Amino acid sequence: MPLIFLTGLPRTGTSWASRVIAAATGSQLANEPYNYKYQPESVAYHMKYLPAGSDAPPFLEIARRAIGTETRVVLKDVHCCLAVEYLWEQLRPLTIIIIRHP
Repeated sequence: MPLIFLTGLPRTGTSWASRVIAAATGSQLANEPYNYKYQPESVAYHMKYLPAGSDAPPFLEIARRAIGTETRVVLKDVHCCLAVEYLWEQLRPLTIIIIRHP
């Protein structure tokens, strides 16, 4: 099973959805590795736009560290929702973007 990247804006249900998907697929949940409150080194990437073709090895290293050596991982983060193209280009995850209707 490939990596699953789940993102959206805060308060859209990403935490609930990520827990359901991780449980249903038997995957590990890597929860918010870009949350600067718990990972201070990620503050430079908080809500930063990273288009495909960007050069951001430290950003990618944070994701790789969160994924570790697990074969089935749901990477959930709302703090890097503007880097979807970059993460897809680098890691090719199945990508889920949660949008909440008002």
